[in-house]
Amino acid sequence: MRKILLVLALVATAAPSMAQRRHQPTQPSPEELQKRRESAETDAKYKDALKRIKPGEAPAHSDPWSDVRTPPAAKGTKR
Repeated sequence: MRKILLVLALVATAAPSMAQRRHQPTQPSPEELQKRRESAETDAKYKDALKRIKPGEAPAHSDPWSDVRTPPAAKGTKR
């Protein structure tokens, strides 16, 4: 009786691991392939853009709120 219970316990604990092992990887769907292709193209464009920018050279940005913080007529005058 003990041997039968032992075998049943081993089968019950081994079944989930065997079920995981049987899972075969599926082929990616056409949508996944298209998404991967688009992301690879985007990454390549991004890396090319980074290579075009020289190290330490940052593009100049204008401050769109500079007039709101300090009106142009008040610059340089003390209140």
